Amino acid sequence: MNSLTNNIAQAIADFRSIKAAIEDQGVEVPAGTMTREYPELIAMIGNVHEPIYGVSGLYNSTTALTRTDNAIGLDFVINSSSGTIDSDFDSVFPWNETEIVQDAAGKFIKFPEMYFRVGADSSHRLTDIAVSKSPSGGGDWYRVDPFMYGCYGASIENDVTLASRSGVRRSGGNRRANYHNYAAATGEGYVQNNLYHHTIVLFLWLIEFAEKNASTLFTKVESNVLQNLLTGVTDSLPTPSGFDTVNLQMRYHYIEDFVCNFREFFDGFCGSAAGVGDYAIADPSQYPGYGTTGLNQLAYPSAGIGCIAALGWDENNPFLCTPCEVVSNQQFNTYFCSQNSKGSSYETVHCGFGQGGGMINMSYGTTNMNGSTVGARLIKILRD
Repeated sequence: MNSLTNNIAQAIADFRSIKAAIEDQGVEVPAGTMTREYPELIAMIGNVHEPIYGVSGLYNSTTALTRTDNAIGLDFVINSSSGTIDSDFDSVFPWNETEIVQDAAGKFIKFPEMYFRVGADSSHRLTDIAVSKSPSGGGDWYRVDPFMYGCYGASIENDVTLASRSGVRRSGGNRRANYHNYAAATGEGYVQNNLYHHTIVLFLWLIEFAEKNASTLFTKVESNVLQNLLTGVTDSLPTPSGFDTVNLQMRYHYIEDFVCNFREFFDGFCGSAAGVGDYAIADPSQYPGYGTTGLNQLAYPSAGIGCIAALGWDENNPFLCTPCEVVSNQQFNTYFCSQNSKGSSYETVHCGFGQGGGMINMSYGTTNMNGSTVGARLIKILRD
């Protein structure tokens, strides 16, 4: 596909060069010459686009999603004995263009520029998503700039900065505002985990596994168990995704404990009462750390307590997705199989270990919250 695209692009460039050379001699090349002389080429141009990988059924009560576009026919295999996951998606974009980056702050997985096609209904509920190297065809497409996502839960170094390192104990027991400041002190572009970047990786998870219930793939590990483990337990896995068969810690595309396990604060976020839009921002470095200052109110009302049935979508604030609808289901075995916990305190939010499938359990709390099982993760925004 890329070779064909390059050949077409070269043919167009050659034609334009010849046309310019002729017109430099004072001879006008009539409009439509390209179409008349190269009709097959024009037809090929209209049919060529980068592969698109997607899923639908995000608002269905069933947890399995339906593969769409070029994702149809792709699959994965879990080896329960070794904990490895062999996935067809490891060889397609964008998964095959990610790269592991080691810098002064630790180990990260770098995601390339990519585009997402996102579908939502009239009530702002997500219905379908897809990813591609470039936008093509119908639908609404949204660009994501490259960024680096911490491979491990963050640890605090010298009581000054955050790091993403293997073989250390991840930090807990701090307020979100403290993690915000530690991330900022780490250097230019570093931020604390946030709703925007977490949602992007979550979309890739949903597209690859076509499943909203994480417990069908991984076993949920209690947070008090994780407190006693060092990071890097999954380093020995030979595949990008999988789980450690002894401690059952998981990783998704080199991101250890992405779901099912330790809770993590979301920065650049301030919740609202149920029925009112939450406040969030894509770049938490622009956020002072508390309140709604500098944040955008999302276009959809936030949900209350219950099993998460739908994630909201605001086209003016893409990828800032919080629960917008819940159902009563104490078994947490339908829709997203996750709990939304929003009581009288809702300024901050953290996501991770909890009820049901553990995919997107979201708990709201006060700005002073500093639970020992709530940690952080370092992200780096790659600025121009």
